[in-house]
Amino acid sequence: DKDHLLYTANIETDVKDIQFPFGYAQVWQVDLQGHRPVLFSSLAMEAISINAKGEMLYQNNKGYEDEWRKHHRSPITRDLYLSQTDKAKRTYRKLNTDNAEHRNPVWAPDGKAFYFLSEKDSTINLYKASEPGAAEVQITHYTKYPVRYLSVANNGTICFSWDGALYTLKDNGEPQKVNISITTDDNEDI
Repeated sequence: DKDHLLYTANIETDVKDIQFPFGYAQVWQVDLQGHRPVLFSSLAMEAISINAKGEMLYQNNKGYEDEWRKHHRSPITRDLYLSQTDKAKRTYRKLNTDNAEHRNPVWAPDGKAFYFLSEKDSTINLYKASEPGAAEVQITHYTKYPVRYLSVANNGTICFSWDGALYTLKDNGEPQKVNISITTDDNEDI
């Protein structure tokens, strides 16, 4: 909603939490007036994306595997879930069925479709689903380096990194490398 902010912090584990008790941050909620934070969820929710209907996409974290590891398939890889921000309606639906790494889900501007990164083709690439549970379409087809840092703007522009560079992409278009120029002084004291 527009009245609260969610953030992650490793403050206090819920007594009902059955996860390993060290290293997993909880999700906390604070209102915009700055009152005391309350526990939103003790689950290890990462990369949370919320649409206007209060539907929440997130990736889980169920182990200590290095987040930069590539070409990894096991029960400890991250999965994508759909849930709700309204605690009274909250359920948890796993969106992938394989043991590949899935991460960084973000809603498209329409709040129905979403994008995410997946390693199901052996390299982390960008995918899109028209809605949770729908068939997924692979958008990028890179083979050597993983796609990382996915975001989607309100106008539908997709941005991600690949092979040390930033790219933007319009739906049904081709990735365009972002030219970045960094100007520096020749002063060695800086």
